[in-house]
Amino acid sequence: MLSATAYWFWGPFWCITFAQQRIPGLSGFYFEISKRINCDEAINVVVSKAGESKKVLIFQFFPPDNDEIPTITSIGDSAVQISIPSVPFIYCQRDRWETLVVKYDIGVVENHLSKPDRC
Repeated sequence: MLSATAYWFWGPFWCITFAQQRIPGLSGFYFEISKRINCDEAINVVVSKAGESKKVLIFQFFPPDNDEIPTITSIGDSAVQISIPSVPFIYCQRDRWETLVVKYDIGVVENHLSKPDRC
């Protein structure tokens, strides 16, 4: 209902992003998982240093049919793992950002015709 109302109110020319989960203080960083609708649909994982407002995209993928979001867990100092059972398509992903190391545990990538771009 909210999606239909937003489409009617803003029309097809607005890209809407809303936060699905915020994870503060994980391995010394702040993570946010958000969903983009009314444009090229995507799930975004962004990171920032604790206490800073500048966010950097580290993982972006087309949402699975079940709208599952990834889990992010600490695997050491300045290292995290992003896990999700399956994704239809990965737009981009990064393995490092500043001192952060990012590992991925992605079960199935349904459309893996090309290697994902670097975010």
